[in-house]
Amino acid sequence: MRKSVYEYDNQQSSRALWYHDHAIGLTRLNIYAGLAGLYLIHDWHEQSLNLPSGKYEIPLLLQDRSFREDGSSAYPE
Repeated sequence: MRKSVYEYDNQQSSRALWYHDHAIGLTRLNIYAGLAGLYLIHDWHEQSLNLPSGKYEIPLLLQDRSFREDGSSAYPE
């Protein structure tokens, strides 16, 4: 199995960024299936605020879904 590590030199202020694939014709289905993620960028100003960090920092990515009574995804046709 091949493993790749990617690094991005983000020169932005503190923020949470989300990412997802851009497969032609499949993006909406993949997003709906939950194939998305996030990463955090920290800067000196945020670090000066004494906010929770390390094991106390909990990143969240919220997504809205609809389900049928049987628990399957109810994706609009």
